[in-house]
Amino acid sequence: MLSRCQQMWPSLWMLFPMKMRRTNPKLNEYKAVITATKGFEASLRKTGFIAETASPLLTYARDVNVHFANKKCQELIVEARKLMKRELHNTKRVGTMKVDNKNVKDQIQDAKDKCHVSEGIFALPECAVSESIECLVNLAYQTLQEAASNTPQCAIQLFYTVRNMFEIFCDVVPTYHRDSLKLPQVCALHHNNCMYIAHHLLTLGHQYRQSLPPPLCDGTSMFVDLISVFRKLASECFLAQMRIQRDQLVESLSGAEGFDQVATDDNFLACERAIKQVVHQLGHLQRVWTDILPSNIFTKAMSTINVVLMHIVEKVSSLEDISADDAQQLHSLLSGLQDRIPHLIKPGEDEEPVLVQSTVDQWMSFSEMLFMLDASMQDIVDRWAEGKGPLAMVFSASDVKSLIQAIFQNTDRRATALAKIR
Repeated sequence: MLSRCQQMWPSLWMLFPMKMRRTNPKLNEYKAVITATKGFEASLRKTGFIAETASPLLTYARDVNVHFANKKCQELIVEARKLMKRELHNTKRVGTMKVDNKNVKDQIQDAKDKCHVSEGIFALPECAVSESIECLVNLAYQTLQEAASNTPQCAIQLFYTVRNMFEIFCDVVPTYHRDSLKLPQVCALHHNNCMYIAHHLLTLGHQYRQSLPPPLCDGTSMFVDLISVFRKLASECFLAQMRIQRDQLVESLSGAEGFDQVATDDNFLACERAIKQVVHQLGHLQRVWTDILPSNIFTKAMSTINVVLMHIVEKVSSLEDISADDAQQLHSLLSGLQDRIPHLIKPGEDEEPVLVQSTVDQWMSFSEMLFMLDASMQDIVDRWAEGKGPLAMVFSASDVKSLIQAIFQNTDRRATALAKIR
């Protein structure tokens, strides 16, 4: 019955001025439409076209704001879905300028002295995000701005539509972009996109709280409950990518055959190939991540090289026999890797060099192992320094003894040196 009545009076909706449809329902034009609708329904009842107790057109007219809000919300969700399905690799730089670590420390200390929050503590670090995600966030702001100037019922519907946008994101993006998220570059962008949204969710509700009707203005207009969801979405995806990269690095090193007997041509070529594959993979990660991730996240991500160094140290330390030629070739191969590492973990050309020791946990172990491969027995004993030297900081006495036994022949001098390692 309702649809037949609406068909008989198709001009009803056109009687509502646009401003009146979206704002104040008590305008004179609105009252005139309600009056006209009552009269028209009365004539329909007299002709028996509608029941005496029915008022479909009047109900429809009184709910005009609800109809507008429903249509508007549907359009917003459709637009948000389109943005989520766009390609992620079209990027834009966002965030504050790159942070000077020294200035940050000074600001934090100054803030402690003055008992206030330092500037920039809630700032978004400079990074790249997908253009479509920036558009999505802007759409959320525009919708809340519209809700703030609308009727209470429409405002509530628009507010929860914004929440729905972000909740849908958590399902649509990981599913729709499932294949492309396997790529390091796209995965890093997805990480940034999620953290970018989480950053805006911190204050999004507070910015419009006073402009929204009850109960939204009473504290329910918050998005902070979604922050942990987006941060988890960011970290899970990126950590999964890190595990993939770790496994690929270990697989590359497996071609070195445990770094045994590298003085032979075949084994030397195998080890050299394995090291080159590792450097190539790390170089690729540096190229695709350096302009996307925030500098601090990039440095942490590149510290996955710890897996490489740990694997090498374990394999070399477990060798039972290392000839002089083997030691020389190992030192030559691994020194090349040692020289490349500081450049691989540097966030960018304009960045300050990274302190490798504080970033790569296995750096000292790797460096000390290289030292032993090229050192004399006396040098090793001196570096052990009765368990107080740098060698003792990263290797146990049994590990050092094993390497000495593998590198040097069984002589009285070796026995004397071994006796001093305790």
